[in-house]
Amino acid sequence: MIKTEYGNFTSGNWEEEVSKCLNKKYKTSFKSIPANNKGDYGIDGISNAEVFQCYCPEIEYTPNDMHERLRGKIRGDLNKLVLYEAGIKNLMGDQKISKWILITPCINNKKTFEYATKKQTEYRLKNLDILSNDFEVILKDINFVAPELQSINKMSQEKINLLNVEISDEKFDEIKNNNEMVKNIYRKFSKVLHSEKLIKEFTEKYIDYYVKGILTLNQLNLEYPNLYNEYCELKNSNEDLVEEGSGLNNDNYDVFLHNTHKEILKDLQNTFSKSFNPKLIRELSNGLISSWLAECPLDFNIVVCNE
Repeated sequence: MIKTEYGNFTSGNWEEEVSKCLNKKYKTSFKSIPANNKGDYGIDGISNAEVFQCYCPEIEYTPNDMHERLRGKIRGDLNKLVLYEAGIKNLMGDQKISKWILITPCINNKKTFEYATKKQTEYRLKNLDILSNDFEVILKDINFVAPELQSINKMSQEKINLLNVEISDEKFDEIKNNNEMVKNIYRKFSKVLHSEKLIKEFTEKYIDYYVKGILTLNQLNLEYPNLYNEYCELKNSNEDLVEEGSGLNNDNYDVFLHNTHKEILKDLQNTFSKSFNPKLIRELSNGLISSWLAECPLDFNIVVCNE
Protein backbone atom coordinates (compact mmCIF):
# COMPACT_ATOMS: atom_id res chain seq x y z
CA MET A 1 0.00 0.00 0.00
CA ILE A 2 1.23 3.48 -0.91
CA LYS A 3 0.31 6.27 1.53
CA THR A 4 -0.27 9.77 0.15
CA GLU A 5 -1.87 12.98 1.38
CA TYR A 6 -4.86 12.13 -0.80
CA GLY A 7 -5.39 8.65 0.59
CA ASN A 8 -3.87 5.17 0.59
CA PHE A 9 -3.59 3.28 -2.69
CA THR A 10 -2.99 -0.23 -3.98
CA SER A 11 -2.74 -1.42 -7.56
CA GLY A 12 -6.49 -2.09 -7.55
CA ASN A 13 -7.97 1.10 -6.16
CA TRP A 14 -5.33 3.34 -7.79
CA GLU A 15 -6.54 2.42 -11.26
CA GLU A 16 -10.17 2.91 -10.21
CA GLU A 17 -9.54 6.31 -8.63
CA VAL A 18 -7.38 7.55 -11.51
CA SER A 19 -10.11 6.56 -13.95
CA LYS A 20 -12.61 8.65 -11.98
CA CYS A 21 -10.19 11.56 -11.98
CA LEU A 22 -9.57 11.37 -15.74
CA ASN A 23 -13.30 11.19 -16.32
CA LYS A 24 -13.70 14.35 -14.28
CA LYS A 25 -10.70 16.08 -15.90
CA TYR A 26 -11.51 15.29 -19.54
CA LYS A 27 -15.29 14.82 -19.18
CA THR A 28 -16.96 13.31 -22.25
CA SER A 29 -13.73 12.91 -24.25
CA PHE A 30 -12.37 10.29 -21.83
CA LYS A 31 -13.29 6.64 -22.05
CA SER A 32 -12.06 3.84 -19.86
CA ILE A 33 -10.94 0.71 -21.70
CA PRO A 34 -12.72 -2.49 -20.55
CA ALA A 35 -10.66 -5.06 -18.70
CA ASN A 36 -10.90 -7.59 -21.51
CA ASN A 37 -9.08 -5.15 -23.82
CA LYS A 38 -6.57 -3.43 -21.60
CA GLY A 39 -4.95 -6.70 -20.61
CA ASP A 40 -3.98 -7.11 -24.25
CA TYR A 41 -3.22 -3.53 -25.24
CA GLY A 42 -1.68 -2.01 -22.11
CA ILE A 43 -4.06 0.96 -22.22
CA ASP A 44 -6.35 1.89 -19.33
CA GLY A 45 -8.03 4.91 -20.91
CA ILE A 46 -8.18 7.23 -23.91
CA SER A 47 -8.91 10.92 -24.37
CA ASN A 48 -8.71 11.99 -28.00
CA ALA A 49 -5.08 11.39 -29.06
CA GLU A 50 -3.81 10.67 -25.54
CA VAL A 51 -3.69 7.21 -23.98
CA PHE A 52 -3.26 6.51 -20.28
CA GLN A 53 -1.77 3.73 -18.24
CA CYS A 54 -1.86 3.43 -14.44
CA TYR A 55 0.66 1.82 -12.14
CA CYS A 56 0.84 1.61 -8.35
CA PRO A 57 3.22 -0.69 -6.48
CA GLU A 58 1.90 -2.69 -3.55
CA ILE A 59 4.69 -1.54 -1.20
CA GLU A 60 7.07 1.40 -0.82
CA TYR A 61 10.35 0.88 -2.71
CA THR A 62 13.70 2.62 -2.59
CA PRO A 63 14.23 5.14 -5.42
CA ASN A 64 16.44 2.68 -7.32
CA ASP A 65 14.05 -0.25 -6.94
CA MET A 66 11.13 1.93 -7.94
CA HIS A 67 13.03 3.08 -11.01
CA GLU A 68 13.58 -0.54 -12.05
CA ARG A 69 9.89 -1.34 -11.66
CA LEU A 70 8.77 1.73 -13.58
CA ARG A 71 11.32 1.06 -16.29
CA GLY A 72 9.94 -2.45 -16.68
CA LYS A 73 6.39 -1.10 -16.80
CA ILE A 74 7.27 1.47 -19.48
CA ARG A 75 9.21 -1.03 -21.57
CA GLY A 76 6.55 -3.74 -21.35
CA ASP A 77 3.52 -1.58 -22.09
CA LEU A 78 5.17 0.38 -24.91
CA ASN A 79 6.10 -2.93 -26.50
CA LYS A 80 2.38 -3.75 -26.65
CA LEU A 81 1.97 -0.87 -29.08
CA VAL A 82 3.99 -2.95 -31.52
CA LEU A 83 2.53 -6.35 -30.63
CA TYR A 84 -1.09 -5.19 -30.82
CA GLU A 85 -0.86 -2.39 -33.35
CA ALA A 86 -3.81 -3.68 -35.40
CA GLY A 87 -6.12 -3.97 -32.38
CA ILE A 88 -5.10 -0.57 -31.05
CA LYS A 89 -5.74 0.95 -34.48
CA ASN A 90 -9.29 -0.40 -34.35
CA LEU A 91 -9.62 1.11 -30.89
CA MET A 92 -8.29 4.53 -31.93
CA GLY A 93 -9.91 4.76 -35.37
CA ASP A 94 -8.29 7.45 -37.51
CA GLN A 95 -6.79 9.13 -34.45
CA LYS A 96 -3.04 8.62 -33.99
CA ILE A 97 -1.60 8.46 -30.49
CA SER A 98 0.27 11.66 -29.66
CA LYS A 99 0.90 10.98 -25.96
CA TRP A 100 1.37 7.82 -23.92
CA ILE A 101 0.97 8.88 -20.29
CA LEU A 102 1.88 6.73 -17.30
CA ILE A 103 0.29 7.87 -14.02
CA THR A 104 1.83 6.58 -10.81
CA PRO A 105 1.71 7.92 -7.22
CA CYS A 106 5.36 8.89 -6.96
CA ILE A 107 8.39 9.23 -9.25
CA ASN A 108 11.50 9.88 -7.19
CA ASN A 109 14.38 9.05 -9.53
CA LYS A 110 15.43 11.28 -12.42
CA LYS A 111 16.72 8.21 -14.26
CA THR A 112 13.08 7.22 -14.83
CA PHE A 113 12.41 10.42 -16.76
CA GLU A 114 15.62 9.93 -18.75
CA TYR A 115 14.48 6.42 -19.65
CA ALA A 116 11.09 7.71 -20.77
CA THR A 117 12.78 10.23 -23.08
CA LYS A 118 14.96 7.45 -24.50
CA LYS A 119 11.92 5.28 -25.25
CA GLN A 120 10.12 8.24 -26.79
CA THR A 121 12.93 8.68 -29.31
CA GLU A 122 13.03 4.95 -29.97
CA TYR A 123 9.29 4.73 -30.71
CA ARG A 124 9.27 7.77 -32.95
CA LEU A 125 11.79 5.98 -35.13
CA LYS A 126 9.61 2.86 -35.38
CA ASN A 127 7.16 4.73 -37.65
CA LEU A 128 4.18 2.84 -36.26
CA ASP A 129 0.95 3.67 -38.07
CA ILE A 130 -0.83 4.29 -34.76
CA LEU A 131 1.69 6.90 -33.50
CA SER A 132 1.95 10.56 -34.47
CA ASN A 133 5.29 11.99 -35.62
CA ASP A 134 5.59 13.98 -32.39
CA PHE A 135 4.72 11.01 -30.15
CA GLU A 136 5.58 11.61 -26.48
CA VAL A 137 6.15 9.32 -23.52
CA ILE A 138 5.05 11.24 -20.43
CA LEU A 139 5.29 10.36 -16.75
CA LYS A 140 2.92 11.90 -14.22
CA ASP A 141 2.78 11.53 -10.45
CA ILE A 142 -0.22 12.00 -8.16
CA ASN A 143 -0.14 15.79 -8.57
CA PHE A 144 -1.51 15.33 -12.09
CA VAL A 145 -4.85 14.16 -10.67
CA ALA A 146 -4.64 15.92 -7.29
CA PRO A 147 -7.44 18.48 -7.95
CA GLU A 148 -9.80 15.72 -9.06
CA LEU A 149 -8.84 13.49 -6.12
CA GLN A 150 -9.55 16.36 -3.73
CA SER A 151 -12.93 16.93 -5.35
CA ILE A 152 -13.82 13.23 -5.23
CA ASN A 153 -12.71 12.95 -1.60
CA LYS A 154 -14.80 15.99 -0.71
CA MET A 155 -17.77 14.56 -2.60
CA SER A 156 -17.52 11.33 -0.61
CA GLN A 157 -17.68 13.31 2.63
CA GLU A 158 -20.32 15.86 1.61
CA LYS A 159 -23.47 14.81 -0.18
CA ILE A 160 -24.06 16.54 -3.49
CA ASN A 161 -26.66 19.28 -3.58
CA LEU A 162 -26.82 20.90 -7.00
CA LEU A 163 -27.80 24.56 -7.14
CA ASN A 164 -31.55 25.11 -7.19
CA VAL A 165 -32.87 25.27 -10.73
CA GLU A 166 -35.49 27.97 -11.21
CA ILE A 167 -37.56 28.55 -14.37
CA SER A 168 -38.93 31.95 -15.33
CA ASP A 169 -42.67 32.21 -16.06
CA GLU A 170 -41.86 33.27 -19.61
CA LYS A 171 -39.60 30.24 -20.21
CA PHE A 172 -42.13 27.93 -18.57
CA ASP A 173 -44.92 29.15 -20.87
CA GLU A 174 -42.67 28.86 -23.91
CA ILE A 175 -41.89 25.23 -23.16
CA LYS A 176 -45.49 24.40 -22.22
CA ASN A 177 -46.84 25.79 -25.49
CA ASN A 178 -44.22 24.53 -27.91
CA ASN A 179 -42.84 21.21 -26.73
CA GLU A 180 -44.70 18.13 -28.02
CA MET A 181 -43.40 15.96 -25.19
CA VAL A 182 -44.74 18.40 -22.64
CA LYS A 183 -48.11 18.34 -24.41
CA ASN A 184 -48.10 14.57 -23.79
CA ILE A 185 -48.37 15.26 -20.07
CA TYR A 186 -51.55 17.30 -20.56
CA ARG A 187 -53.00 14.68 -22.90
CA LYS A 188 -52.40 11.86 -20.42
CA PHE A 189 -53.87 13.64 -17.41
CA SER A 190 -56.84 14.61 -19.58
CA LYS A 191 -57.62 10.90 -19.85
CA VAL A 192 -57.79 10.20 -16.16
CA LEU A 193 -58.69 13.34 -14.21
CA HIS A 194 -62.29 14.47 -13.70
CA SER A 195 -62.02 18.25 -13.98
CA GLU A 196 -60.22 20.76 -16.13
CA LYS A 197 -58.90 22.47 -12.99
CA LEU A 198 -57.19 19.27 -11.79
CA ILE A 199 -55.87 18.56 -15.26
CA LYS A 200 -54.23 21.97 -15.44
CA GLU A 201 -52.85 21.75 -11.89
CA PHE A 202 -51.29 18.32 -12.43
CA THR A 203 -50.04 19.24 -15.91
CA GLU A 204 -48.27 22.40 -14.71
CA LYS A 205 -46.78 20.58 -11.72
CA TYR A 206 -45.36 17.80 -13.90
CA ILE A 207 -44.17 20.20 -16.59
CA ASP A 208 -42.28 21.98 -13.82
CA TYR A 209 -40.81 18.63 -12.71
CA TYR A 210 -39.96 17.77 -16.30
CA VAL A 211 -38.15 20.99 -17.16
CA LYS A 212 -36.32 21.19 -13.84
CA GLY A 213 -35.35 17.55 -14.30
CA ILE A 214 -33.76 18.27 -17.68
CA LEU A 215 -31.78 21.22 -16.31
CA THR A 216 -30.71 19.26 -13.21
CA LEU A 217 -29.51 16.31 -15.32
CA ASN A 218 -27.54 18.63 -17.61
CA GLN A 219 -25.79 20.04 -14.55
CA LEU A 220 -25.22 16.56 -13.11
CA ASN A 221 -23.72 15.35 -16.40
CA LEU A 222 -21.41 18.36 -16.51
CA GLU A 223 -20.18 18.16 -12.92
CA TYR A 224 -20.45 14.43 -12.09
CA PRO A 225 -20.48 12.39 -15.33
CA ASN A 226 -19.95 9.05 -13.58
CA LEU A 227 -22.99 9.57 -11.37
CA TYR A 228 -24.99 10.81 -14.35
CA ASN A 229 -24.21 7.58 -16.22
CA GLU A 230 -25.26 5.57 -13.17
CA TYR A 231 -28.56 7.49 -13.10
CA CYS A 232 -29.14 6.75 -16.80
CA GLU A 233 -28.56 3.04 -16.19
CA LEU A 234 -31.15 3.08 -13.40
CA LYS A 235 -33.64 4.91 -15.62
CA ASN A 236 -33.18 2.49 -18.52
CA SER A 237 -33.45 -0.58 -16.31
CA ASN A 238 -36.86 0.56 -15.02
CA GLU A 239 -38.34 1.91 -18.24
CA ASP A 240 -39.72 -1.34 -19.68
CA LEU A 241 -41.27 -2.31 -16.35
CA VAL A 242 -43.02 1.04 -16.09
CA GLU A 243 -44.32 0.84 -19.64
CA GLU A 244 -45.67 -2.67 -19.08
CA GLY A 245 -47.13 -1.81 -15.70
CA SER A 246 -48.95 1.28 -16.96
CA GLY A 247 -50.72 -0.88 -19.53
CA LEU A 248 -51.95 -3.31 -16.87
CA ASN A 249 -53.15 -0.87 -14.21
CA ASN A 250 -55.43 1.56 -15.99
CA ASP A 251 -58.34 0.92 -13.61
CA ASN A 252 -56.15 2.15 -10.74
CA TYR A 253 -54.03 4.78 -12.45
CA ASP A 254 -53.74 6.95 -9.31
CA VAL A 255 -52.49 4.00 -7.23
CA PHE A 256 -50.11 2.94 -9.97
CA LEU A 257 -48.67 6.48 -10.32
CA HIS A 258 -48.27 6.73 -6.54
CA ASN A 259 -46.56 3.33 -6.34
CA THR A 260 -44.29 4.16 -9.28
CA HIS A 261 -43.20 7.35 -7.51
CA LYS A 262 -42.58 5.34 -4.34
CA GLU A 263 -40.55 2.59 -6.06
CA ILE A 264 -38.43 4.98 -8.13
CA LEU A 265 -37.70 7.11 -5.08
CA LYS A 266 -36.65 3.96 -3.21
CA ASP A 267 -34.35 2.87 -6.06
CA LEU A 268 -32.73 6.31 -6.22
CA GLN A 269 -32.25 6.36 -2.44
CA ASN A 270 -30.67 2.89 -2.47
CA THR A 271 -28.31 3.90 -5.28
CA PHE A 272 -27.43 7.49 -4.41
CA SER A 273 -28.06 8.06 -0.69
CA LYS A 274 -24.31 8.17 -0.05
CA SER A 275 -23.73 10.74 -2.79
CA PHE A 276 -26.85 12.95 -3.08
CA ASN A 277 -28.75 14.81 -0.42
CA PRO A 278 -32.45 13.86 0.05
CA LYS A 279 -33.75 16.98 -1.73
CA LEU A 280 -31.78 16.21 -4.89
CA ILE A 281 -32.91 12.57 -4.85
CA ARG A 282 -36.55 13.66 -4.67
CA GLU A 283 -36.04 16.14 -7.51
CA LEU A 284 -34.49 13.39 -9.64
CA SER A 285 -37.40 11.11 -8.82
CA ASN A 286 -39.98 13.72 -9.83
CA GLY A 287 -38.02 14.51 -12.98
CA LEU A 288 -37.81 10.86 -13.93
CA ILE A 289 -41.56 10.22 -13.53
CA SER A 290 -42.40 13.37 -15.48
CA SER A 291 -40.00 12.39 -18.27
CA TRP A 292 -41.80 9.05 -18.61
CA LEU A 293 -45.11 10.89 -18.84
CA ALA A 294 -43.66 13.27 -21.43
CA GLU A 295 -41.88 10.64 -23.48
CA CYS A 296 -44.58 7.94 -23.42
CA PRO A 297 -43.37 4.88 -21.42
CA LEU A 298 -45.89 5.82 -18.71
CA ASP A 299 -49.43 6.20 -20.09
CA PHE A 300 -53.10 5.84 -19.16
CA ASN A 301 -55.56 4.39 -21.67
CA ILE A 302 -58.98 4.88 -20.13
CA VAL A 303 -60.74 8.18 -20.76
CA VAL A 304 -62.67 9.33 -17.70
CA CYS A 305 -62.50 13.08 -18.12
CA ASN A 306 -65.85 14.91 -17.80
CA GLU A 307 -65.90 18.50 -18.99
